[in-house]
Amino acid sequence: MAPIAQLRGVALAYGEGAGRTRILENCDLSIERGEFVALLGPSGVGKSTLLRVLMGLAPPSAGEALVDIPDRPGRRRMALVFQDAKLLPWRRVAGNVAFGLEGLGLARREIEARVAAALDLVGLSPQARRYPHQLSGGQRQRVGLARALAVEPDLLLMDEPFGALDAITRADLQDELLRLREATHKSILFVTHDIDEAIYLADRVIVLAGAPARVQGTFETPTAPRKRADPRSWGLAEEIRAALECVSEIVDFEI
Repeated sequence: MAPIAQLRGVALAYGEGAGRTRILENCDLSIERGEFVALLGPSGVGKSTLLRVLMGLAPPSAGEALVDIPDRPGRRRMALVFQDAKLLPWRRVAGNVAFGLEGLGLARREIEARVAAALDLVGLSPQARRYPHQLSGGQRQRVGLARALAVEPDLLLMDEPFGALDAITRADLQDELLRLREATHKSILFVTHDIDEAIYLADRVIVLAGAPARVQGTFETPTAPRKRADPRSWGLAEEIRAALECVSEIVDFEI
């Protein structure tokens, strides 16, 4: 069976001539169906840009982005969860979750059922009538996740969704995400710059680094279930750090 999504030799550059800036260069990656993949790299390297290429929002300068997901009525093929939940402050929680369903041609009763199911899945049913300003940071991120799940995507894209949260809330939501993955069997591409987070959550870690950014390696994580500070992960974490440091030294030398 073909991967649910893949990039083949993708490059992306902006501008022309002397002002041309290369962001991505010869990037290859794939996501198998039901797989949780972490895309790891330093801040500003181009991870979010790569997501935009995969979603068709940024046409590559070279190569191709392939998504093997059929169009189905009442659903979206992919959904994106942002670092900032990007909630509409004038809408209640339920209204924010319903926002992604608008334009899909669904009856009101179906929208209400989808919203209720998504809020129940992320444990926010009691907060359905609250406004975003009445929620904690972690709860706002749960609303963003519920909004993405409500459209029933085959591929869930997550762009550093826990990066702005405190350590305790972040750990709680990491565990919540693993529970949701187990319940929904979604294919997930999770962007992060945190090595420990990538290893704890994902089946595979893809390292993006360099200038322009390239895929520097793919690392298989220990078999689930994994634990925090799992001794099985220590060696892997060092391998990933070494790969990132090696690229950093090369880039510094070239500059």
